[in-house]
Amino acid sequence: MSALPKDYSGKKLSAVEADAVVAELKKYLLDLADRWLFKGRFHTDLSKGTLPVEALKVFWQNWYGFVAEINNFHGVAYQRHLPFFKRHPDLQKHFANHVADEMIHPSPPGHIRIVLEQGRNFGLTDDEMIEYEMLAECRAFLEYYRGVLYEGTMAEWWASFCVEEAVGHWAKFFGGALRPTSPGSLKASISTSRKKGYIAPDYVRASRNSRTTLTASPDAYPGRLRQ
Repeated sequence: MSALPKDYSGKKLSAVEADAVVAELKKYLLDLADRWLFKGRFHTDLSKGTLPVEALKVFWQNWYGFVAEINNFHGVAYQRHLPFFKRHPDLQKHFANHVADEMIHPSPPGHIRIVLEQGRNFGLTDDEMIEYEMLAECRAFLEYYRGVLYEGTMAEWWASFCVEEAVGHWAKFFGGALRPTSPGSLKASISTSRKKGYIAPDYVRASRNSRTTLTASPDAYPGRLRQ
């Protein structure tokens, strides 16, 4: 069943029609992110400054597990979809650059290093992140992507990443909610890590370049973290 008002399955679209369908899908996913992410309990408490530090740590432990695997899926997708990319070298070079960025920025092993660095600023050890068993709900989100990659079509796989735009909004919101109010606090430590570049640059770029502003705009939240 299509999430769109009109089902375009099996129809060859013009370039204009295809752009309209993609825009509609992106809006649908941003609306979901607005409803379930930004207006959810976790982010509401974070924006109000009532979220306990322990809750933040548990989130980051699950986030580490997600990032550690989802970034590697890009490499798997590159291998599985290689016949398509061979026929479309103009697209292959862009995706190859994306896969490389995941693994080498800011230095090998890539983005997962950023997650570990940020986790340490939250008071977590590497072992507490690496050895953590993800919560079932968080693992389910990861398993969804695994299922689409191995059992879905190539179109379904790439369509699933329309949610990346919401990740950019989330990164902007998350950083703003943790903005420091006094030196020496946990928030100040987090702010220092952000200045050093420990927030993934692709997320930052996504938030800056986004053409859509969510109802729960990140700029609306000054943010305080309850110690």
